[in-house]
Amino acid sequence: MTEEEWLASASPVAMLHDLNPDCNGRKVMLSAVAMFLRVLGLLTDAMHEWIELAERVAAGQATDGDFEDFPSLNLVAENEVEYYAERGSPDSRAQYAAMGDMVTCTWMTGKREFAPVNPVPPEELEPVRRANAELVRDIFGNPFRPVTFALEWRTDTAIAIAAQMYESRDFSAMPILADALQDAGCDNDDVLNHCRDPKQVHVRGCWVVDLVLGLL
Repeated sequence: MTEEEWLASASPVAMLHDLNPDCNGRKVMLSAVAMFLRVLGLLTDAMHEWIELAERVAAGQATDGDFEDFPSLNLVAENEVEYYAERGSPDSRAQYAAMGDMVTCTWMTGKREFAPVNPVPPEELEPVRRANAELVRDIFGNPFRPVTFALEWRTDTAIAIAAQMYESRDFSAMPILADALQDAGCDNDDVLNHCRDPKQVHVRGCWVVDLVLGLL
């Protein structure tokens, strides 16, 4: 994938496979969680359980029992998203199909794209996938423009702001984080613009917040 394709992509699954072919990294898991949480009202109990497991994996807290239980949980979640992608309400089918993308790719079932028996029309699915691709870009940044994060930018103030946003999932303080980083000497436009862009959606795993917190 080229930089131009990365910036324009409407396929989060292709982006994640390109970044992490094994699909088992922390940021891949957080991408899946973010995509599910943006449609919280559509989630079933099994999908909630799937999210909880993905978050434990992302945090490095999954137990051997979690991985033993996963195959059956994954099958239930995958079957449910496929069912609702085919038979759900007209305004929800595209969301379920997009969730199916993530269930299949995150856990390495070999499918690069989700295709239910009765496919959701491309004109309905494309906007949902495009919105999800924006979440991937927030989490990974631009892999073609890596940022060298100076240790002196990681002040107590910046860390406190970033940690509070990470824990609460409330990223409204991103412009304040930009001010703190700039006060610490940060002059990287990619970092500062990402924090201050009013149109940018931020989620747990945001690449700037991760850099401040020293997370990979």
